[in-house]
Amino acid sequence: KIAMTTCEQIVRKDFALDSEESRMRIAAHHMMRNLTAGMAMITCREPLLMSISTNLKNSFASALREG
Repeated sequence: KIAMTTCEQIVRKDFALDSEESRMRIAAHHMMRNLTAGMAMITCREPLLMSISTNLKNSFASALREG
């Protein structure tokens, strides 16, 4: 929701005087994709790091027990 509102406001401002709708749609699509990806990376970074770390520790511990 935050990315969508931000994207809408920026696109409206940037394309207020541009009459070509297709350029506005393409720009909005690219901006929305980038904003969403950035927000996903920010919100998922810590849980992903913890998950990777836990899985690596478990794998190493398992390998040490077997070998």
